[in-house]
Amino acid sequence: MKKLFLLGAAVCALWSCTSSVEGYKVNVAVKGDLSQLKSDTLILTNNAEIADTVVLAEGKAAFEGAKLDTPQYVMLVTKGEKPQRLARLFLENGVSSIDINFVEGARPEIALKGGRFQTVSDSLAAIQEELFKANNMDSLMKAYGTADEETKAAIYKLYDSLSKVAEGYTAEYIAAHPTSLYALENLAGSLEEIEIAEAEAKLAAFKALPEYAANKNVEKVENTINILKSLQPGQIAPDFVQNDTEGNPVKFSDFYKKNKVTMVDFWASWCGPCRAFNPTLTKIYKEYKKKGFGIIGVSLDRDKDAWLKAIKDDKLDWVHVSDLGFWNNEVAKQYHVRYIPQSIFVDQEGKILKRQPSHEEIEELLKANL
Repeated sequence: MKKLFLLGAAVCALWSCTSSVEGYKVNVAVKGDLSQLKSDTLILTNNAEIADTVVLAEGKAAFEGAKLDTPQYVMLVTKGEKPQRLARLFLENGVSSIDINFVEGARPEIALKGGRFQTVSDSLAAIQEELFKANNMDSLMKAYGTADEETKAAIYKLYDSLSKVAEGYTAEYIAAHPTSLYALENLAGSLEEIEIAEAEAKLAAFKALPEYAANKNVEKVENTINILKSLQPGQIAPDFVQNDTEGNPVKFSDFYKKNKVTMVDFWASWCGPCRAFNPTLTKIYKEYKKKGFGIIGVSLDRDKDAWLKAIKDDKLDWVHVSDLGFWNNEVAKQYHVRYIPQSIFVDQEGKILKRQPSHEEIEELLKANL
């Protein structure tokens, strides 16, 4: 595995684009069970300035664009109300390719070929794939759903240990290349896992380099750090207004003034872990409600009927709001919610007590503050 990593790093170091293409070109080829493809109109996007559209002809298409000032991490999706995510790619100047083979009854086989940053990503992904293959993880994960609790625990323990080994190789690469694009992408995805001061130091290193002046992820990381700083314990929680189930606006600052401790519960009817925790949360609410505990549920639903049904079925007897924006819920974005269930607790003045406590920590927090 070590040899594989070093080989990948060597390829990255030696990679040079000899193409005559001035900007970028991405060749896409699709084959196999095309009934799995939701649309033949494809979009290459980074949710910002890049949003190219092409139509497949006989299973092939090509995206072309002007010269990039900085590499971008992009996604290939189908066009439609519910886009189908097909692949992710480090987009660089020169020629890249995405080959997709839709296999009946299995996940699509995807082959990417790009520049040096994509090669890094592929090398690191190959390490994890090799680890999982050597330990038969695919078969074990398929058996997980019907396994007994002891077997499930053993499978999860193996999965966790292999993931940590793979993460070690990633950390090794980033330590050797702290200002690579791969390191920047990793930083953008792990800001909540490191201290604010460490994140700011890493960001400063990227901002000092001219090649990152136009990189949107630098701006994204900076914005996220500012949001996370505003959500630290002791800060006043950002205020918001969102409509309840009857369409009436609820102002957060008006709500938390009525309680000694208020929990903002980010959840959704389609979220299995959220629904699984609701009986426990209901029990906690009943026990501490009279002591001054309040909950405002912010739903990341987009189907109002499903949202209302879940509230009724789970007997969630507290205030609920949503803009039915799914992951684009404005409050969720304001609070940097990237997964659910998730919560934040504030006191009667709106001062943040704790963000993202574990389920076990919630009652401890309430006992300490009520």
